[in-house]
Amino acid sequence: MNKIRFKVLKIAFHPEFIHPVKEGHRFPMLKYELIPLQLRHEGLANEANFFRPELASFETCCLVHDPAYVTKLFDLTLDAKMVRRIGFPLSKSLVDRERYIFGWNDSGCSLCLKIWGSFYDCRWDPPRWP
Repeated sequence: MNKIRFKVLKIAFHPEFIHPVKEGHRFPMLKYELIPLQLRHEGLANEANFFRPELASFETCCLVHDPAYVTKLFDLTLDAKMVRRIGFPLSKSLVDRERYIFGWNDSGCSLCLKIWGSFYDCRWDPPRWP
């Protein structure tokens, strides 16, 4: 019996989402590894439900961030104050992680438009039910 309940559910996942941090860090990363595993374990999702987002381009990142900031981020030349504000040590793997997370917007929205002709990003306003 197939336990998968959401055959058309698409979930963005990339191994880069799991960024190594010290134990006890205020942003626990283990959840990014455990959530897909738990969804598979409970039979709520299988490999067909997951897709790998694309790396967001410099130009795409500049649509929502100041180009000077994006340049410093990509070049790993942010000043110490900004790095503290981000909350993670600056590294190429951190920048790539954020680009994949940002890239899922493009990848996910394109996928939803292709499958259903529309999309909804649940991170913003929740749907209003009558």
